[in-house]
Amino acid sequence: MNPMKLEDFIATSESSDVPEGTESLLHRRFKRGVPDFPHHVVATYRGAGRALQLACYIHFTDCGDILLGGGDCTDERVLPQMSLDERELLRTAGGIYQHVLRWSVSHFAPF
Repeated sequence: MNPMKLEDFIATSESSDVPEGTESLLHRRFKRGVPDFPHHVVATYRGAGRALQLACYIHFTDCGDILLGGGDCTDERVLPQMSLDERELLRTAGGIYQHVLRWSVSHFAPF
């Protein structure tokens, strides 16, 4: 049996559009909306037999030679839905935010 990887249950992607569920998450957590300009990075969780759920969001702003990261938010309601093995693997990776931040640095490196 192959060992489980984060990519087996966490999908991370970048979009120029605001991903579904992000607006309500940021309003619930910060009473603020999502910036209406790129770059939006999201991690979604797919549990056994469940639809995708937004687990983490980070916004990056193009500032010329650099991208400024901010507006990050984790949905604390998603983590308890994960299996013990999934949570342990995520904990070993430094948590969902750390995982998404590492993915983002790698993704935007050629930027």
